[in-house]
Amino acid sequence: MNIKTPQITESVSELKNLIRKTSIGYQKQRLTMLYLYRSGQAKMRKQAAQMIGVHRKTVGDG
Repeated sequence: MNIKTPQITESVSELKNLIRKTSIGYQKQRLTMLYLYRSGQAKMRKQAAQMIGVHRKTVGDG
């Protein structure tokens, strides 16, 4: 079952800025995942999860 990636409206620079500003761990992970998708570094949540260092389900939860 493939879960469709949500449309990301923030730019790469906006996401980088948000990552830098947040101090809450789970928010930083989620923003990093969005950054990886938006910047083209990850195409699937499994890739993003590996890059962040969490289980793939963690990236999809929430």
